[in-house]
Amino acid sequence: MNQPSRPVFRAEAVRRYMDRQEQAVLPRLIAPRTWLWLWLLAALLVGSAGSAWMAKVPVYMPGRAVVLEPASSDHMVTALLVLPPDALAQLQRGQPIMVFSDRSRQPITGALIAVEPRIMSPVEIQHRFVLHMRGAQVADQPSAVALARLDLPPDLPAVAYIGSHYQANAAVGSRRVLTFLPIFDQFLGG
Repeated sequence: MNQPSRPVFRAEAVRRYMDRQEQAVLPRLIAPRTWLWLWLLAALLVGSAGSAWMAKVPVYMPGRAVVLEPASSDHMVTALLVLPPDALAQLQRGQPIMVFSDRSRQPITGALIAVEPRIMSPVEIQHRFVLHMRGAQVADQPSAVALARLDLPPDLPAVAYIGSHYQANAAVGSRRVLTFLPIFDQFLGG
């Protein structure tokens, strides 16, 4: 009794199986949730670069300062700032300054009230501002000179600061944050 052999599988099931075998199946290397995190990271990097492009920070010129005797009884404290000669072109009235003492980490702030129009020698500085021997050591080379009002802390009277020497920083401009990276500094001209 020879029965005709019937296939074990239906014809349509075999066809579907063969269709699936012919399709190219790529492995899923990254889950969909990971793609979302990668896009968020890319957006964060672009946003950070944009912020760094837009944000500006002040640029300071270092120098020295000495507190002068008041010319009148207005009890305002004036400091003489001695800065490098190349700072002269960038100094203007109203620019903020910070002075630092060796003992205190907290800076004393102030603003420029006058800028001498030319570079001065140490002897000129000593005679023009009537500096005593201790104050004469503020300048030891030709320098740009400016006067500034200081916002002193209220713990001591203003006369206690006369003749005090400080390290000073005068704000002479601003610079984009991105230009602090050497690659961008070359292209953007710092």
